Amino acid sequence: MTGRVRMFACLLTIAIVGAALFLTFPAAAPLPISMRTQGQAFDRAGAFLPVKTPIRAFVDGVDYSDDSQVQNGAGTYSVLISGNSKNNANVSDTPAVLEGANLGDPVIYAAGDFTTATEVFRETVPWSPGTVQMMDLHVGSSTTTPQPLKIEGLVTQPARGGNQFAYLCNPTAGAVSLSAYYLETDAPGTYHGSSLSLSGVLNPASTIRQDLPLPTWLRPTGDALKLVYRNPGGTNASASGRDIIVDRVEFNASPFGSLTWEPGNTIMGDAPAPGPGRILERVASCTDTNQPSDFTIGIEPDHDADERAGASGGGSGHTFLDDVG
Repeated sequence: MTGRVRMFACLLTIAIVGAALFLTFPAAAPLPISMRTQGQAFDRAGAFLPVKTPIRAFVDGVDYSDDSQVQNGAGTYSVLISGNSKNNANVSDTPAVLEGANLGDPVIYAAGDFTTATEVFRETVPWSPGTVQMMDLHVGSSTTTPQPLKIEGLVTQPARGGNQFAYLCNPTAGAVSLSAYYLETDAPGTYHGSSLSLSGVLNPASTIRQDLPLPTWLRPTGDALKLVYRNPGGTNASASGRDIIVDRVEFNASPFGSLTWEPGNTIMGDAPAPGPGRILERVASCTDTNQPSDFTIGIEPDHDADERAGASGGGSGHTFLDDVG
């Protein structure tokens, strides 16, 4: 065999092996081209929003935008919203984590990130890859603007058994009717799993206990829980009258815990999962930075003390220790 023939045979072998490897380990599809929304942003009175006002875009309570801001005195903004990578059969390339919006998902726009009181714009738009939406944004009515309530703590394996429970907190100076809110979970393949309507009144600067419906309503080794504002709608309603997620907590026992499915597991970081007799609680009451470091594991609060304080009755404040076990 001549040198030229040997070289040709070698190249052919490399090509065949390379093709076999490609078929065995196909390359993941690139992320879809982000959707762009741009225009001008206005406050509730019709004036331009100030320069550097944050403009954020949310799907199921997760910010998939590029940290954009109002750019000038004319309220000009431009925001990119990331999408979730899919193959040609419209199946996710990353079924263990939701990387962005899916085709047709409603995008909710806000002048902030819901870590504190946040204005929500009236306009929404379905997500579509690579499109440019020319759209002015207008802050929604005050009657459809949620208060910045938070999920303060989660007990998924109570020491005494029985149903799981959560704590909700109100950092504002006014009482908030809990009937305007509900708790909701995701389920594999859907943003709307189980939900629990709330009732009673949450007093200013207080925390309240809320029993969950079942001992296993949340997966103890990893799940996501959302606190959702029940939008009353009407004229100039925020988010086009859609319900608005004001807080979302994702927790996982480990990278191999049970929160390894879309859309429950997202680009948000996972807080640790509380074990038996433990609570996942915020390190400072009602403080939110959208980071897993907001939470730590503590000792489950005493149930009898809760009952004496009336915390499960819908209105009495409750304080629990931040003891870390």
